[in-house]
Amino acid sequence: MPDPAQHWFQVGRTGVANAAVSVGIAAMDTDRERAADLFNWALSLGHPDAGMLLEQIIALNAADLPGAATEPPDTAESLMERYRDAIPEAALELGVRLAGQGAMAAVLRIFEEMAASGNPELAHGSWIALGNLLSGTGDVPGARRAYEHVMAAGDAYASTLAMVNLGLLLARTGDVAGARDVLEQAIASGHPDNAPAAAKILGVMLAEAGDVPGAERALRIAMESGNPDHAPEAAGRLGLLLADAGRTAEAAAAMEAAASSQHPDYAPAMAVVLGNLLRDTGDPAAAATAYQRAIDSGHADYGPQAAYNLGALHAVQGNIAAARTAFRLAADSAHPEAAPAAQQELDRL
Repeated sequence: MPDPAQHWFQVGRTGVANAAVSVGIAAMDTDRERAADLFNWALSLGHPDAGMLLEQIIALNAADLPGAATEPPDTAESLMERYRDAIPEAALELGVRLAGQGAMAAVLRIFEEMAASGNPELAHGSWIALGNLLSGTGDVPGARRAYEHVMAAGDAYASTLAMVNLGLLLARTGDVAGARDVLEQAIASGHPDNAPAAAKILGVMLAEAGDVPGAERALRIAMESGNPDHAPEAAGRLGLLLADAGRTAEAAAAMEAAASSQHPDYAPAMAVVLGNLLRDTGDPAAAATAYQRAIDSGHADYGPQAAYNLGALHAVQGNIAAARTAFRLAADSAHPEAAPAAQQELDRL
C-alpha cells in the first residue's frame, strides 16, 4: 500500500486536479483568461508548471503592458518583477521563487502587498502560500498566523483549505487536540474537497493516537463522501483499522470500497490487501479474484505483488499449472522483490 504519510501532507497538490491542470496546459492556446485561471489553479496545487504558466500569461499580455517595447529581461524573476503591478499573479509567483532562494524578507514584503491588494482571491492565495512556506522553514507560529488569517476571511474554499493545512501543521508538531479542533471545523463546513481531506487526515491522526472510535468515524466520513482523491485512501485506511480490531467482515467491505474505486494507486493496493485478508480468513476463491483485479490494473508495483501472491495461493491448493502462470507474470515484471521471488518459486515447481 502507498505510504499514506507522503500523501496526507500533500493534500490539494496531487491526484485528479493536478492531472486536469496538466491536460489544460497541454490544450491551452492564446486564451488569456484561461491561462490566468489555470495559473491560479496550478499555483494552489503546487503544480510544477505554475511558473511556466505565469510566463505565458505575461507573454500573452505583453502588448498591453507598460514597457512592452523594451528589451526582455534575462530572468523569469526580473520578468515577473517588471510586470507584477500589471499582473498581480506575478507577485505571488515571485514570492514563491524568492522563498526558494531563501530571500524571506523580500517574500514577506511581497506577500504583505498581496494581502493588501484588494483582490480577495489573490490575497487568500498569498496567505496560504506564505503559511506553506513558513511551515516548511519551521516557523510554526508564523505559519499558523497566516492560515488563521485566511480562515477568518470566511471564503468557502480558501478558509477550509487553510483549516486543512493548519490541521496538518499541528498534527506534525504533535498538537493532536489543536489539529482535531481545526480539522473538525473543516469537516463541518461540508466543502466537497476540503471536508473529505480533513476527515481523512483526522482519521489517520486519531488512529495513530490510539483513538479507534474517533478514527473510524472520521475515516467513514471521508470514505462516504465519494471524493475521488480522498475516499479511496480513507476506505483503505478504515479497512486496515477494522482488520486490526478483528472486525473482518467490515474490514473486507471497506477494502472492497477502495479496491473498486478506480483510484490508480489505492485500488490495486487495496485489492492486494483484500486478497491477503480473504486468503487468511479461508476464502481462497474470493482472494484469487481480488489478486486478479490488481494484476489486471497493470500497476507496476501492486500487479507483480498480486501475481506472486496468486501463484502462491494456487501452489498451496495444488494447482501447479495456474501457479506457474501467475509466477511467470511476476517473474517477467522486473519488480525488484516479486520478480526474483517468483523466479525462485518457478525453479522449485
